Amino acid sequence: MVFSVRQAARRAIACAAVLLALLLCWWAGTIAPTEAAAQPTLPSLAEIEAQRAFLEGYGWEVGQQPTCDYVSLPTVFTSEYNEYLALQERCGFTLTDYAGATVLRCTYEVLNYPGAAQYVYADLLTCDGEIIGGDIRSSALDGFMHSLYYPT
Repeated sequence: MVFSVRQAARRAIACAAVLLALLLCWWAGTIAPTEAAAQPTLPSLAEIEAQRAFLEGYGWEVGQQPTCDYVSLPTVFTSEYNEYLALQERCGFTLTDYAGATVLRCTYEVLNYPGAAQYVYADLLTCDGEIIGGDIRSSALDGFMHSLYYPT
C-alpha cells in the first residue's frame, strides 16, 4: 500500500510538471509576438527621404540614417508639457490629438547647426508614416531644445 501511494504521488508530480511546462510554452508563444511587434523598425527608404526633405525644408542638413524608437505620448498632457506643446504648435503640430498614442521617433544628426560645439539632433515624431511633431536638441549638458525652425 505504501509503495503504490508513493508511486501515485510521483505520477501526480510528473503530470503537474508536464502541465506547467505546457502552460509556460503556451504563455511564451502568446507573449512573443507582442514583444516582437514593439521592436523599433526603420521607416522605408521613401519615408526616410521624405523626412530628410521635410527637415531640409526648415534649412537643416542631416545625416543619412536615423535611429528610431517608439515613445508613448501621455494620455493627458499635464502642465509640465506646456512648453513642449507650444514648441510643437509653432510648427503647426497638435500633439494633443495623439494623446495616449505610441509613436515612432526618428532621430537624425544635424550637420549644419550654427556654432555647435556638441552634437545636435533633429527628432521627428511620426504616426502611421505621418510627421506629427519634431524638435531640434543639443546633447550638451547645458543643451537646448527648440522648434524645427532654423535659428536666425
